[in-house]
Amino acid sequence: MARVQVKYFTVLREITGKREEVMEAETIRELLDLLISKYGKPLQDEVNSDREKIPGYYNILVNGLNVRLLKNLETSLKDGYVISILPPVGGG
Repeated sequence: MARVQVKYFTVLREITGKREEVMEAETIRELLDLLISKYGKPLQDEVNSDREKIPGYYNILVNGLNVRLLKNLETSLKDGYVISILPPVGGG
């Protein structure tokens, strides 16, 4: 298992009550499953309405790279990686 730092923003900070935490997972899919197990339905509804893909309005970055440009949910994780889960942000 890889130990990774997970950073939360906006609504995810409200759901988790944290800015960041360390988790252990081998892939993005496994990390999301662990987070859903830990934080329950509110997090599941927010980031994982379809277990086969990341909602289009969310971005998950691994060391600053969007997982959609890597292997999406099957992106492998290694010790020390920083995972940023970014919900949509609006402005005007």
